[in-house]
Amino acid sequence: MKRVLLKGHVPAVGVVRSQLARVKRKLTRPTQSTNVSPGTSEPQLEDRVFSSRDDFCARVNAYAAEHSALEIGPLGSPTITVPHAEFFDILPTNELRIKAAQSGHDPEKVPNIDWVSPTGDLNIVTRRYQLIYSSHVIEHQPDLVRHLQNTAQLLTDDGIYVMAIPDKRYCFDHFFDESTFDDVVKAHDERRKVPTQDAYVRSVAQATHNEPGRHWAGDHGRDHDRVDEMVVSASKAYKQANGAYLDVHTWYFTPESFVSILAQLHEAGLSPWRVRKMQPTLANTFEFYVVLDIPVDSRGTSNAGSQAETFWNAQRNGWTTTLELRHHQVAVNHIGFVTAAPAANNALGIFGDVWTSSVPGFSNTGSMGLFADPRIGWLQEVCPEMSGLRVLELGPLEAGHTYALESMGAEVTAIESSISSFLRCLAVKNALHMKSTFVLGDFTKSFGDWRYGDLIVASGVLYHLIDPIDMLVKIGNSCDRVFIWTHYFDPNLDHWAEPIRAMARTKWHVSASAKVHYAGEEYTLVPQLYGEELAWGGFCGGTATQSNWMLREDILKLLRQLGFTHQEIAFDEPQHPNGPSFAIYAAKAEPDTKLKSN
Repeated sequence: MKRVLLKGHVPAVGVVRSQLARVKRKLTRPTQSTNVSPGTSEPQLEDRVFSSRDDFCARVNAYAAEHSALEIGPLGSPTITVPHAEFFDILPTNELRIKAAQSGHDPEKVPNIDWVSPTGDLNIVTRRYQLIYSSHVIEHQPDLVRHLQNTAQLLTDDGIYVMAIPDKRYCFDHFFDESTFDDVVKAHDERRKVPTQDAYVRSVAQATHNEPGRHWAGDHGRDHDRVDEMVVSASKAYKQANGAYLDVHTWYFTPESFVSILAQLHEAGLSPWRVRKMQPTLANTFEFYVVLDIPVDSRGTSNAGSQAETFWNAQRNGWTTTLELRHHQVAVNHIGFVTAAPAANNALGIFGDVWTSSVPGFSNTGSMGLFADPRIGWLQEVCPEMSGLRVLELGPLEAGHTYALESMGAEVTAIESSISSFLRCLAVKNALHMKSTFVLGDFTKSFGDWRYGDLIVASGVLYHLIDPIDMLVKIGNSCDRVFIWTHYFDPNLDHWAEPIRAMARTKWHVSASAKVHYAGEEYTLVPQLYGEELAWGGFCGGTATQSNWMLREDILKLLRQLGFTHQEIAFDEPQHPNGPSFAIYAAKAEPDTKLKSN
């Protein structure tokens, strides 16, 4: 079947507006890398794939080597270098080389531009491609919808559109408001061909520095001293351009907002594209990566979904998605079928080297003794009535503590947001014949139907959160007893163990610490960056590329403020090799209950 293209299909403004409320209710914003399953429009979580921009660009180039490819807007640093690739730009080759030299790029690296349109009109391109690629281009498009519709016409039926997009939070766009679906629709309604005066003036007067490391550390620069003067100057320059194209950012995205806008445009019939894959911004960088394809309902029959998988999952230096379950320790053929005889350890073996804990009776797992953890043994000592207790566990990882709690007679429901960890929990449940319930989802959003239990267990969770204070408040509103094991930040680095002490000044950004107030009390949050940890296939951190650590005394103070006046402390290790840590069992009790410490 011939695919249906959207060129010229523009719903009436009133129709689009009437759909907006329904679309916004239907769609959510994913916060992790996303994958959209074939035949659906709902984004699903996907693990990190690319460890750096170099890794991403190498994958683009390797895919282009085997497919017809068009790169849009290469300037002086094209990503695609294969001989058969073609290039589109608003300037011809000679003028682009002059511009490249003026902007600090090597003019010799400017490729031969095959397609030139001063207005960026992709309709001049008469070929079709299996890969369209752009880097830091889409945010410049005055009419985003028109760009998406035009690129769709340049695609073969198995084609994909791969993009690198700046994250406004970590570049010179930091102080600009995020673009919205309404903004995008308005620009399309107005048929914009050049940036608005407002966009141009903002780019001159409101832009800040472009150093992602400083942004990640909380240093976003400050407002210009001469804003009024700059606004007047920029307004004058815009008018003097007399309608000519001025190259500035017109859209300001985060990974979440981009995914949401694209989904809403597709739902409203304004764009055939969907975000098939997305990897969020890595720590100390300022861009995220997406793969778009056109689903079957917009193009007829197609295998674009499989091509998106091919691009995303192709191995490079050992990198695949975690869901591809790399380094199998069980025989698997080339099309993903297990060829070994049925055995209980097969399900655990498919996860290979991503295991953290040692599952009892299975040598093909990790090394940590989480299934016989003395911290859970201590919990039973301070909370002896474990039998029959309803326990809500947050972040079970690989079901080690779940297994121990169940063995003590507790009825456990565990919520896990990592797909890979969730699947390992299910494999363990099956292998060890457990009765506990595992639920996939982000417990920071809501505990859902499982929010009320007799005891909440949150081991290895708090220090992985962006907002640990909000998490503790949720816990305080949901139960009367809690067990927490967590790392905390000690401002006196002399107390820290080596070698983590040497990393503390770069991994934790003390200068970017935030003071947060809750119910009249002040609390400190210290940003922690995962950095290279994100590259490990078994990464078991939080849902973002950074987290915020609390101070030890702040954790205890907030628990008391929430009514947990009975507190018992153990495993207090200020020199833990991964950072200071302790365990606490806290219960809501009479005000005269005394604090114990083991």
